[in-house]
Amino acid sequence: MLDLDVDCSVGWYLWDDEVLWPVIERLITVRVESESLAGVVWHGSSAGGWAAIRNALRSQLPALAIAVAPQNDPRLYKDFAEFAVLAEDRRAAAPFRLSDHIHEHSLRPQCCMFTLTNDRDYRHLRDHIYPLWSATNHSKAVDHRIIRSGQGHGTMNNDVYWREFGTAIRLFDGVLTHRTP
Repeated sequence: MLDLDVDCSVGWYLWDDEVLWPVIERLITVRVESESLAGVVWHGSSAGGWAAIRNALRSQLPALAIAVAPQNDPRLYKDFAEFAVLAEDRRAAAPFRLSDHIHEHSLRPQCCMFTLTNDRDYRHLRDHIYPLWSATNHSKAVDHRIIRSGQGHGTMNNDVYWREFGTAIRLFDGVLTHRTP
């Protein structure tokens, strides 16, 4: 749906965060409890990967972030100023560097991060993945996979994605049951 919206921007997930996040968390909590689910999986790619990790870090529920080539800091996106017009609105959440947040707060219990990045996505590997990976201090609740695809940013084979999704779920299950996957 967001792709069809002419007003869609890279910063859509920042909009009215103080109002929207409690509603989202409440809706998800009700669903997790009513369905007896083990937790919630947040998913996103690039700037959406940043949002997935941010939401997994701040949720009170057991959470897994599956992020494809996530940004560590959306402000590093070359067109951030043009596309993130909402970031200037006082109701918008301020973007921040995830690695700084993790350094300051560490990963909360029952929170997992699973990232996938193509081997030719050099800028993301250097500017985003390396700082994120370094901040997690080699936690067993974090896994980063470099996909040997010869591709750059923004594409991933569906078969590869779903295979790695299964790996991410096993990681999450191991953290929830206190087993090393």
